[in-house]
Amino acid sequence: MSRRPVLMIALIIMIIIAIITVAVFVFIRNQVESQIMDGPDMIDGNPLGQPITTTDPDPATDPGAPTDPATDPGTPVAAAPVPLPEGVTLTGLKFNQSGSWMGPWFTLRKTEDGFEARIGYSQLFWEEMDGADYETEAYWANGSTVREEEQRAAEGDYSDRVSRVHCSEEEVAELLDSLLAYNVLSWDGFDESESAPPGVLDMDDRFDFRLLFSDGSTVSAEGYNCVPPGFNEVSRLLYDFFTAREDYSAYYPAEFPEAGEVRRLYIACPAYSVPGMPYFKVELTRGRKQWIFVLEDPHGDFFTKGFSVSDYAFVDDEDTLPFADFLDLLREYGFAERNGQSSSDGDSRQYLEIRLYYENGQEYEYITNEYPANYETFQKACVNLMYEKYRRLSEN
Repeated sequence: MSRRPVLMIALIIMIIIAIITVAVFVFIRNQVESQIMDGPDMIDGNPLGQPITTTDPDPATDPGAPTDPATDPGTPVAAAPVPLPEGVTLTGLKFNQSGSWMGPWFTLRKTEDGFEARIGYSQLFWEEMDGADYETEAYWANGSTVREEEQRAAEGDYSDRVSRVHCSEEEVAELLDSLLAYNVLSWDGFDESESAPPGVLDMDDRFDFRLLFSDGSTVSAEGYNCVPPGFNEVSRLLYDFFTAREDYSAYYPAEFPEAGEVRRLYIACPAYSVPGMPYFKVELTRGRKQWIFVLEDPHGDFFTKGFSVSDYAFVDDEDTLPFADFLDLLREYGFAERNGQSSSDGDSRQYLEIRLYYENGQEYEYITNEYPANYETFQKACVNLMYEKYRRLSEN
């Protein structure tokens, strides 16, 4: 087939497209000119050709009103904070936020010379607002029983330790002013919950918030996967206030204990077992009359290559547990003076962890990967002692 007819057809099609384009353009131009000549037809709510005036929308009535960049960009401006009646002061506060993780419990309580601020990590810490004493049976029975608590103590579990520090009235007054700025008085009565979306397994965020004032009034709010306005800011404010003041030094006495004063001894390096790396652990628990030894030496640094022991057992007489031998070793290598002086920087797989839990509830804690100068000789002596005591105890 000759190429000439094909070219002619393509040319005719291009001419037709050009004619249609010009016709559409002329039609649109005529429509616009007609509107201008006929009068002020409305376009987008304004007469065509008339000046468009603007007014600032009212945030109270217009949900699309601009936000205040001084507060939270993207969030409508909050209502003005509700003030406290004149002369009313704060006498108590409690706050906890937790979920699949256990968050700390914060409390403030009025004292004769200011306030006592406490931080705890157990719901047993959430005692009644009426001032129940920590040492009373009623307190320990809140969420548990005295018998259960005594059993935990017998096993050397003192996870309910509490930081207790003094705060001045000026410090608490400043904190209260900051809380009121976030309109926490409007939270009273907030109690909402929402189930996690399908397929979301770790959405389990709950909170409890209480305020008590000198006139007897209270603010009470709680939620499950729901929070009131300003919650994130209040949570950060309280966390910063309390953690900046936390002090657990009362749990770390300067005096190193004697064997009979220790309920549980724990020495491990590193802090947890990693396949292919040396790992040594001894754990003695007086209440259970139990010993645990783990010795992993894959490279033969202390024993033959591939040496591995992981064993535990119970004894008839708790006095046969070698508390005294390991305490003497810690004294010999200078660890008695390092209580509460933990330091770490880097890979937790290299931590040395030493913990002693006393009969009276106090503790010794030293966790570090900044090893002391005599660490290598201590490690060898400790591993040899572990092996010696393991062989003696496992034969009985």
